[in-house]
Amino acid sequence: MTAHRVFAGLVLTVCWASACALAGAGEPTGEAVEHFEKQVRPLLAAKCWKCHGKEKQKASLRLDSAAALAAGGDSGPVVVPGDPDHSPMVKAIGYLEDPKMPPDGKLSDVEIAALTRWVKEGAAWPQYPEQKESDDAEAATAALLTPPVPGQPDPLWAFRPMVDAPPPAVTSHGEPQSIIDRFLLAKIDQRGLSVAPPADKRTLIRRAYFDLLGLPPPVEEVERFVQDAAPDAFARLIDKLLALPQYGERWGRHWLDVARYADSGGYETDIYFRNAWRYRDYVVKSFNDDKPYSRFVQEQIAGDELWPDDLSLPGTYVMPKEKLEHLEARVGTGLYTLATQIHESNMDAKKLDYERMTDWADTTGSVFLGLTLGCARCHDHKFDPLSQRDYYGLQAIFAGSKEVEMPLVNGMEIADYKQHYPRILAIDEARRAYRSFEKRVAGRKLTPEEEQTRRDLRDKIAAAVLELPEAAASAPGDRFDGLMEIPTASVLGHVDPALVPEVHILNRGDLDRPKRRASPEIPAILRQATGYREPLGGPATSRKRFALWLTSGEHPLTARVMVNRIWQGHFGVGLVATSNDFGKMGLPPTHPELLDWLAREFVRQGWSLKQMHRTIMLSDAYQRASSYTNPDNLAQDADNR
Repeated sequence: MTAHRVFAGLVLTVCWASACALAGAGEPTGEAVEHFEKQVRPLLAAKCWKCHGKEKQKASLRLDSAAALAAGGDSGPVVVPGDPDHSPMVKAIGYLEDPKMPPDGKLSDVEIAALTRWVKEGAAWPQYPEQKESDDAEAATAALLTPPVPGQPDPLWAFRPMVDAPPPAVTSHGEPQSIIDRFLLAKIDQRGLSVAPPADKRTLIRRAYFDLLGLPPPVEEVERFVQDAAPDAFARLIDKLLALPQYGERWGRHWLDVARYADSGGYETDIYFRNAWRYRDYVVKSFNDDKPYSRFVQEQIAGDELWPDDLSLPGTYVMPKEKLEHLEARVGTGLYTLATQIHESNMDAKKLDYERMTDWADTTGSVFLGLTLGCARCHDHKFDPLSQRDYYGLQAIFAGSKEVEMPLVNGMEIADYKQHYPRILAIDEARRAYRSFEKRVAGRKLTPEEEQTRRDLRDKIAAAVLELPEAAASAPGDRFDGLMEIPTASVLGHVDPALVPEVHILNRGDLDRPKRRASPEIPAILRQATGYREPLGGPATSRKRFALWLTSGEHPLTARVMVNRIWQGHFGVGLVATSNDFGKMGLPPTHPELLDWLAREFVRQGWSLKQMHRTIMLSDAYQRASSYTNPDNLAQDADNR
């Protein structure tokens, strides 16, 4: 039976269900709804809808809705609710009279019993309210266009443009060391709170080491820093730590947590992703190289569309640096090859496509936008101004994409691998000869000649092994690459244009209940917020245009979300405590003006992550003692917000 997505939470379906559409039937019970959703609807979808569904209606009969069932076909109704003995459909599936259905083979006894019970209990077909599709983009963004009320909480603050508020003047604490401190101290003074004293130097170096490297400082480094009285001692320490390779490993791990990185697909079979580590290493290298965050985002979403290239050689063994950069950009799209995977879904291509695009849309929303877009898969978002149309428009951006295996070596290196294949065969032949000899002499003492034969065969195997190269001429030769295996990376590529799957807005997210077709779209409220008017285009360019829009510098979420994560990595909690939910159900920023200043500064600094670390860590706020307590502070601000 074809797998069918059953609605989650059958208890809720009882609340949604209205009276059965068939005449005379009462409101279905919870047990009847559960039986229909778990047993009947999947059976109808698997066995009946191919000939009696949306695409085809033999004998003018449809069995894919309550209204169609009630209408019947050319011979009238096929179901008499409550009376299976006089229901033509029950007789047909029991092969009791013609036409016998389904014609390609009788249903199992269990399946016949399930349909018979359904008819006997009244043929309940619970109805669900249609979800509006928000066709009117102006209506969907009306709240954004309305200015917030001064002094009142603004639930849509994250969708509004970033403000460039001037840092407040603060004089009560002497000259603040940084603009960050001016924003924080102004609020501290407003509340009448006191500030913690500076941390001692031993605490400060440990804090920096653990924050940037995830490791304690060596004893000699602590003593050297304590003895360094220069005013720029801490700034130089920060620069030193940011230059170490462990920095990329520490902060790459933060990103991999957000990007739901794993080496396997989860569920029962836990499918192994043999190339997942290449994306991991790409992330670590990107952080160590201080790759601009805008480029980092663009590479992961659309590296193949923004920098299309191959590894063809220009008449020399030296690969142009530009080609290697483009290769790295494509490896970044490995983000979208790490989705959880249900093994059995590979039996149903349509379902597999849906699960993949669902993960890609949800991941894009949480990682880059800090929004819970997945809530709009089954219905318009209950809290944020995001519709089903927005959600499936985002899915459609990825409809023309698929996972592919991309070689990481050029044609010459591939030829090198193939050149040495006969040596693999030589090893196999030598091994077979040795095993044949061992079998022949088993159980008896060897003659001197036979002892020599054994030694010669062993030498032959060893010589054949030693002749194998550790890697091709200039291939990566990583320890995770198999012997004589051409290294590849799992990345995004494109589906053949004729095979691009259609994306539809689905009634309550049910794959078997499609409504109108969706095209690649930016969520309406964000399109309005950024003033973006261009179409995203077809499946070969939609990811590219989406990535460029996301990193325009004026996007209300991209920079805010990332600087908040950096702040969280240093202080334990972000200025927005719900770092993956900037929507209405998330917490508002404690210091919105500071968040916007950091976001704009991030863009002004060329999207440099390392520079943002310096900006935050050189503030007085970062360098204060964390063990400080004050009764008045605790009474007013127990959570230290």
